[in-house]
Amino acid sequence: METIISPSNKTVKHIKSLYQKKNRDSYREIIIEGLKNINEAISSEWKIETIVFSETVYRSEDFDFLKNSCVLKKIKTIIVSEKLFNDICDTENSQGILAVLKIPDKSSFGAVTADDGFDLGNHRKIVILDSLQDPGNMGTVIRTADAFGADMVIVSEGCVDVYNPKTLRAAMGSIFHVPVYKSYDIEKLIGELKGLGIKILAAHLNGENFEDKDFIGNVGDTSSIAVIIGNEANGIRDSIAAAADRLIKIPMPGKAESLNASVAAGILMYEIFLSKT
Repeated sequence: METIISPSNKTVKHIKSLYQKKNRDSYREIIIEGLKNINEAISSEWKIETIVFSETVYRSEDFDFLKNSCVLKKIKTIIVSEKLFNDICDTENSQGILAVLKIPDKSSFGAVTADDGFDLGNHRKIVILDSLQDPGNMGTVIRTADAFGADMVIVSEGCVDVYNPKTLRAAMGSIFHVPVYKSYDIEKLIGELKGLGIKILAAHLNGENFEDKDFIGNVGDTSSIAVIIGNEANGIRDSIAAAADRLIKIPMPGKAESLNASVAAGILMYEIFLSKT
């Protein structure tokens, strides 16, 4: 197989364009990097359009199983020079492999879509993100939601792009396990969730501490619950706080004024989703 060395190659130029959100939205394609992410994608419902190997990685026997998977699944494979691969990829110390995936439509997967007409189905443990801006936080929350058994993540219009390459790296393949939807009207959505019997808890500085062991018990049935995490600097919006059933906060006996958004989300998910009450 010929090794591509020219940055003017049509496929290479297309791949590089996907680092811009407008092109991801236009082509409905994303880039993932690294062996773990690609293996997760291969095992998922997502369609892999192309896998790109650096020349050194392609010639390594350590990746023969992946090359065989490409043949079996008829995935387009290209090899590029080390210099060109480093120019294409978004990480400083890459594994020498990346892939282009087609974003599934909402009928086949919980892709990011408007909330009109989306079916909640049996999803009863939900994480709602209001204006989360940091891609690392976004990816970490998705990964944590996957770890603690959340059924769905819903992001507001003001959130960072779920398909930002940094978000996908931080998610570590969990984007292929947990449906992620985008809502253009979180307040309306909260009303719909309440109508389905889902309790809405929102992380807020003016909320109740849940250090008391009886707190979760007092919330009620935690098998149908949504947890809202807000913006890193400003928290959740007032209108969303007003729509929640209860405002909660994590007790912090130390001197720090606040927690990182993804850390706070992890603590809340552990306490609420894994509660035995």
